[in-house]
Amino acid sequence: IKDKKLFELPFQAEMLCVYLARCFSFDWVEHVAFFKSPGSYKPLDDHFKQALGVGNATGLGMAPFLINHPKLICHWMTARENALAEVNGIEKVSNDNRKQFVELLDEAQMHLIEWPTTDEEQQAKLLKLKEELLQIAKAVQSLDDHKFWKTLTSWASNSLSLEGQELLNSLVIEINPNVVDHFELETASDELMSIEADMPLISIVKIIESRYSWVLKLNLEHEGSNARFWYRSEEKEEPRLGWRFREPGADKEMRLGIAQNVKKLYEQLLAEDLPLKAMTVSEFLITAPIWRETIQRIQSLRNCHYAEIEDNVLEENCRPINLLRCKLAMFGATKFDPKSDLWIRIALFQGAPLSKNLNLNGPEWSSFSPLNKKISNEPNYFV
Repeated sequence: IKDKKLFELPFQAEMLCVYLARCFSFDWVEHVAFFKSPGSYKPLDDHFKQALGVGNATGLGMAPFLINHPKLICHWMTARENALAEVNGIEKVSNDNRKQFVELLDEAQMHLIEWPTTDEEQQAKLLKLKEELLQIAKAVQSLDDHKFWKTLTSWASNSLSLEGQELLNSLVIEINPNVVDHFELETASDELMSIEADMPLISIVKIIESRYSWVLKLNLEHEGSNARFWYRSEEKEEPRLGWRFREPGADKEMRLGIAQNVKKLYEQLLAEDLPLKAMTVSEFLITAPIWRETIQRIQSLRNCHYAEIEDNVLEENCRPINLLRCKLAMFGATKFDPKSDLWIRIALFQGAPLSKNLNLNGPEWSSFSPLNKKISNEPNYFV
């Protein structure tokens, strides 16, 4: 397997296991049904098999992953942004591509109809998305073929909500597989971090002021900015989120307060009478070894534009489900259904082809494909 490089990209093996578990579930259900009632047994209809995905309830375990694997996350986000830029660079859209996009808009509208959620905020977002898909359809009709994708996404950035913009970006990428698929080869990362011991301290200050300027804009002085703490449960070793001033356990805190650490380091470097131009990182760390991990992170990530979660994850109003959604979206998860600020439900491979129908030369499968094409009486919205 290693020699053939079958699983060299991140989470390929894990996602294959999810797909195979889905396949096994169909076989198991049919096996049990046959032996319970061999005389009246009938296999599951393929259409309903395809409509079944793998449900998953995800809690806080995923959130620290994004912070603890910054280089990997940067590669994922960079690949996506490069894919979008590549599509936006297409000079002229073909008639076939334009028609396929209109059909995909219709599928996306059906996808939103089939997206169940009990969360009021998410319900409002879905209603807004349905309205904005209609706006996108009207915009598509009014644009000429030259720089079609660039014009469309530029219009969206000034006209749609953030959810609407990102839905459009996903659709634009999805409809151009021949242009974007090669970017998946850029999603792996070595994850190595190292100390550049001979770097002068003034360079650390400049990196913070440029790459971590978002930290300097945060208000980290008020009590609510440090109200939460992350720790691992004793029983399952799973990440949990506690209240610093209400609950015990802060002494077991995971080191996820990147914003706080960077700002404290910056303030210490400027406050102390240090020869910033002459003193090196190694000389500073001999006297202040507590900053080794923070400086290592700053140095290693200075050229990684999407590595950091540019917010305060210890803030009292922090919503970890946004972090969960980010990672799950990279796995192709759909139908996010928040159950609280701390956990969500999603579906994987819902609507995906059955194993017997997998074909490299077959049609592209999109996670936006509606489940009920065969049985729905809903109208086509844009075709």
